[in-house]
Amino acid sequence: MEKLLEMEEKQCKKIQPPTFVVQPSISIDGNCQTLGFCTTSCLKPTFVWKKLVEGGAKKKIVNSDRIQIVWEFLTRETRKVFWLGLKIKEPTIEDVGQYICTVRNKSGKLYATFNVDVPLFTEKPQNRKVMPDGKAPHFPRQPVTRKYYDESLELECFVDANPTPQVKWYHDNNLVNTDAGAYRCAIVNPHGKANANFTVELAGFSLPIFVEKPHISSRNDVDVRVMVMEFRAKSILEPTFMWQKLVGGGAEEIIAGSDRIKAVKKLEAGNVYYSALEINEPTGDKDAGQYICTVENESGTLTATFTPMFELPEGHPLFTRQPQLLQQTTSGGERAICLDVGYSAGINTQVTWISPKSEKMKESSRIKFKTNDEGSGNFTVQLELTKYTVKDSGTYTCLIKNDAGEIRFEQTLNIWGPLDDDANDGEN
Repeated sequence: MEKLLEMEEKQCKKIQPPTFVVQPSISIDGNCQTLGFCTTSCLKPTFVWKKLVEGGAKKKIVNSDRIQIVWEFLTRETRKVFWLGLKIKEPTIEDVGQYICTVRNKSGKLYATFNVDVPLFTEKPQNRKVMPDGKAPHFPRQPVTRKYYDESLELECFVDANPTPQVKWYHDNNLVNTDAGAYRCAIVNPHGKANANFTVELAGFSLPIFVEKPHISSRNDVDVRVMVMEFRAKSILEPTFMWQKLVGGGAEEIIAGSDRIKAVKKLEAGNVYYSALEINEPTGDKDAGQYICTVENESGTLTATFTPMFELPEGHPLFTRQPQLLQQTTSGGERAICLDVGYSAGINTQVTWISPKSEKMKESSRIKFKTNDEGSGNFTVQLELTKYTVKDSGTYTCLIKNDAGEIRFEQTLNIWGPLDDDANDGEN
């Protein structure tokens, strides 16, 4: 078996982090309790089982007479699937608590959490209360800490529970909110409880932070509509970016590049990274759901979440036709290049033109903005550029925004000819 896995690992063309195939669950067989789940990984993963103990520390679990760590390789035609488990024989009150299995390969890691509660062990079967259908709280994802550009912190945990649980936050085991220290989120419903633990250290804090919060925009590339999920994050240490989509059962599917979906990463000035996921011609059937981008450096992680809305709110800007690039003559007889955009929108809509230098444009002797109200909420806006030279080449952006949302269009100008040293570049 080991030799077979080693041979197959050499054939892996693209290494991806491990992902859930079957979500973590607990089963009972006689006097044996089994904590188990299935994961897929191109490479054979390593895994470590730990138990949370008093104070939030994690104690590594090793094999003993009562506790056995097990794994099994399940063959699949298109991917490798591993079953990982922890068997506890004749469990006692000492076995109650939260268990975590960390699965790693060369590309990333995955956390499986389990909550073992008192009623499973302390009551005889004939004395146990009959509970309605439901689910004890558990965390399908590892808790995350975010730091924003305004220096604020956000601690976030995702919980799966039925019925809706009670949620309480603790700081150093007290129901108060201070700053540095150990934080705990306690989640309880009639079926059980779960705790998410965070440690906040303000000194030398170098987690990735948002400098532009996650948002969704759209643009038109030639005849293709593109949905863009984007944000900017600052990270002193070089980060990694991983895009995922939540699928049935809370599992996370790695988003790979394709002709229709593209992940973009760009380093900008001041250790700022631009990250985006672009989807061509998005539809509700294919692309609805929650998307997650995890930014990670050696100090921790930052999570950007997006939920595309395919039923747009009333008044959301929409393109009414394909934007055009026109050549025309002004009323004064000058040759001009004109970017022409038609749209519909609700009230209080603002139109902003952005130059190839990523600067907000202003009107000048060479640059004119025009707006034509065509009635029924339809408008045409134009950017008119005269006395243009090679220096005006680049990508221009039209951003149309109101309280209901925003859309944007990008047009690249390629102007050929000699450089005009008298042109005023500051006007763009």
